[in-house]
Amino acid sequence: MVRGMVKLGALSVHGDELVLSLVGPNEPFGAAFTNVEAYEVVALTDCDLLCCNLAELEHSP
Repeated sequence: MVRGMVKLGALSVHGDELVLSLVGPNEPFGAAFTNVEAYEVVALTDCDLLCCNLAELEHSP
């Protein structure tokens, strides 16, 4: 993410909403960074995202 703030959330086995994390600028998130199979991302502010694949992240400083 380049700008903004998002909330990563999921549902517990009992149906309760769980907040997994708050993510801000320069903090990567996505399937490669979690073992949670189904989660949602909710924008808390206006956001600009930078999409990249895992290979790009592995070779990035």
